[in-house]
Amino acid sequence: MAYTACAANLGANIAPDCAAVQKSEYVGEGVMIDLVAVNPSVTADSSNPRVLTNIVVESGDKVAVVDNLIRDPFSGASRTMNVESGVPTFDISIPIRVPNISAAVAKEVIEPLAKSHFLLILPTTDKKFFVFGMYGKLQASEVSHTLADNGGAALATMTSNEPYFCCELKSTDYAATKAIYDALKAHSF
Repeated sequence: MAYTACAANLGANIAPDCAAVQKSEYVGEGVMIDLVAVNPSVTADSSNPRVLTNIVVESGDKVAVVDNLIRDPFSGASRTMNVESGVPTFDISIPIRVPNISAAVAKEVIEPLAKSHFLLILPTTDKKFFVFGMYGKLQASEVSHTLADNGGAALATMTSNEPYFCCELKSTDYAATKAIYDALKAHSF
């Protein structure tokens, strides 16, 4: 049997798409699925597992809407290559503001963010839907709260280590993809 290297060959030019200049920002809202409580049905493109063509949850399942509609939503979100294991992977970090701090919010939101793992879908201003936690456990690695910062909200830093730099929900077109996102959002608490 012939040897096949694990590394992928470069398959495209490294150049901007002049017809669609990218000025992308997160819109400030997302859908978060608790993967311990909910088992979504996910369909990935057979030729590119980074493209998810459908995500469906069962009729009684609940998802959380993440509302960070502020001046700079999800500011500090990043993807960084990690080569410590010898195989390149990607560290994902997404800060989420958790408002209205109380004992109930601690019990129902903050503590589960640290104890469970999640799938997070974040729409962008250029009509993309990035997905985090599909191939790695996305969970809070840090939660901080200083009453005078972030409008009194806690800051939960969601992190994951993924085999792919980018994963997105992408159906046949934007309208179909948005319909999938909206159907998930309809399952919110």
